[in-house]
Amino acid sequence: MESGLIVMNRKTHFIGLLASVHLQFWPKTAKPVYGDKELWWLGQLLSGNDKYFFDEVDAGAVGVLNEDLVNHNASVCSIQLAHFKKNGELLWLNGGLKNCKKRSWKKDFDSQEVLRQTYKNPSQLRNHYKKPLVIEAAIIPKPVEKFSKPKMNPIYTSTFIKNEALGCNGYFHCANIYNLSSNGELADSNGKLIRYNQKQIDFYKDLINAWNSRTSRAG
Repeated sequence: MESGLIVMNRKTHFIGLLASVHLQFWPKTAKPVYGDKELWWLGQLLSGNDKYFFDEVDAGAVGVLNEDLVNHNASVCSIQLAHFKKNGELLWLNGGLKNCKKRSWKKDFDSQEVLRQTYKNPSQLRNHYKKPLVIEAAIIPKPVEKFSKPKMNPIYTSTFIKNEALGCNGYFHCANIYNLSSNGELADSNGKLIRYNQKQIDFYKDLINAWNSRTSRAG
């Protein structure tokens, strides 16, 4: 789940919201989760309100598409986690509108060999981090799969994988799709690849440039 976008009717869900606040102050429920994520719905559940739901369109990664045409695989690696409309249009994203919003270029350059092979010094990496995000595609990975073997605990695997080698203080995640058909299409059970057309790419670019221009003036 991704809780960056929440819509709530306070008249009908306020008690559950208060329960979520209390769960955040209790270490046994606050420490295992990242920020508020699961506490939104756990608060409603504990208050006896089951009238909540997750968006039917799963979250995914948005950015530049990397395709392996030989092995028919594709990935999008970014710090941006996105929500989508049913038709695949971008609805909202979390993570900012630059390649990296973290001021971690020196730390990342020193700790990741892959970055030192690509950039000559931390200043070059800093410039890359501060460049506007490029959106040309998105991948909604397939749901987490459960693999069970006799006399063994279940093993859960995901095609949404953290990649610290890309930097940004470890915030990069790669959404992956495997076994693409020869025409680049795939079944929904294997995830969803969204290729934006040029009109959409230009529209997102204008929004990103406007946002970055505003935030740059604000310091």
